[in-house]
Amino acid sequence: MLDQTDNQKARGNPIMGEGQAAESNKGMSRAKWFRLLALFAIIAIWLVPAGIVDIAYRRQRGPDWTNYSTGNARLPDDTIYALATDGKGYVFIGTRNGFSVVRPDGTWDAFTPGPSGLRGEHVYAFAVDRSDRLYVGTDAGLNVMHPSEGWSFYAFPDVLFRPAVLALAVDAQDRVWIGSGAGLYVFDGTGEARLAEHGLEIPFQDGITALAVDGSNRLWIGTDRGVAYLDPAGGGRVFAEPDSGSPDRDVRSIQADSRGRIWVRWGGDGRSISVYALDGEWKGFSLGEPTLGQGLDIPMNLAVDAEDRVWAGLAGKLCYLEGDREWICYSPTNSGMGHWDPSVLLVDATGRLWVGSQDAHSVIVGDDLRELKGRYGVSVWDLSQGLPQRAPRELVRLRSSLTSPITTVRRWVDEARGMIELAPGFFVPLTALAALTTLVLIADALWLFLSPNRRAAVLLAVLLALIVVEVACYPIGSIFYAIGQY
Repeated sequence: MLDQTDNQKARGNPIMGEGQAAESNKGMSRAKWFRLLALFAIIAIWLVPAGIVDIAYRRQRGPDWTNYSTGNARLPDDTIYALATDGKGYVFIGTRNGFSVVRPDGTWDAFTPGPSGLRGEHVYAFAVDRSDRLYVGTDAGLNVMHPSEGWSFYAFPDVLFRPAVLALAVDAQDRVWIGSGAGLYVFDGTGEARLAEHGLEIPFQDGITALAVDGSNRLWIGTDRGVAYLDPAGGGRVFAEPDSGSPDRDVRSIQADSRGRIWVRWGGDGRSISVYALDGEWKGFSLGEPTLGQGLDIPMNLAVDAEDRVWAGLAGKLCYLEGDREWICYSPTNSGMGHWDPSVLLVDATGRLWVGSQDAHSVIVGDDLRELKGRYGVSVWDLSQGLPQRAPRELVRLRSSLTSPITTVRRWVDEARGMIELAPGFFVPLTALAALTTLVLIADALWLFLSPNRRAAVLLAVLLALIVVEVACYPIGSIFYAIGQY
């Protein structure tokens, strides 16, 4: 049986009186509304400043670049190894599985190994002669596409762990120079590629890695041991290691600008850039602090635009040299340039800047080891419309410090998208489960927040901790997946 006190509670506590009970219930209702108002105030204090900063950031970072990938263009693969153009405005894109041709009218065509007649999968270099023959350097050898669309193929001596052809160039005499793992070869109208006889002792161990022809028709040659050039009349010069400021190892790319200067990208990590000026002296620049080296089969090149700005990309940034003094850099965090690995570049005849990425290696970015996987195959910016926009460094830092719910959700979605692309069968159900449990936890936390008792406060703290763990530790799934692969 219920005692008197229990009966009083069951009847709504008549000792307190109906008026006092109503006041108590009204107080509890006011407490709930006060908690709800406090919750909205906290969210507003958190969200509004971050939202204002995010709007300012997006206005100053500028629009996204035009992006092409296997999903929206005839591109055989999203891993880009080479970009080149010819005098007619065609753009050639070498990938890990063939190449694409972009015509001046904007149409695309793709050529993959086997069915198209192309031999070799990895495409590293292009050249076009006066007869419109297209030369394509691959890991297997040299492919020549004739105007009739027939193919010829030329093999070179095998060099262990080296692609057969890494560099191509055409000089004023319409000779095609070929940089192979076995040395320097040339097509000179005889119909066969022969080993070039130049009389210079050009040091190399891993073959010829870069070629370029300057305005004086000198052929510049880059190797893993330095730089040399051949004069059109014969002879030339080798820049050996004792030459002050000259590139002495792992030459990645050579470009000539309109003032006759020769720009060379070199070094095991690709961060060193040297320029050979008209006075015959070398001057060096650096894209940053040295880091882990990359193999010479990981392309890193230079591009020179119509204003003689020199462009170079490295892990995390795409930069151009401003007035031979300062590097101005773009990244996915301060601009619409979406590549974390903008290492392959081209400026075509119409002034468009093309940027390609690779995803086959890891690099050091700051203090983190990142596995690079570009979302796009190539991105394009029309330099004739002006330089790309970029947000000031201070605004980027302020935005990263004001982490709003919107930013958190966006990052979570980006991580989920990348993981789903990696292994859909594994990460689609994992992502759905993580999203569902997070929503349930948030709903429970909101209900407990409005509950006026201490037990609810303790449970609320536990649920908030679970929400943080759920959102922050979602990427741990990729670790378990990687462990399972090995």
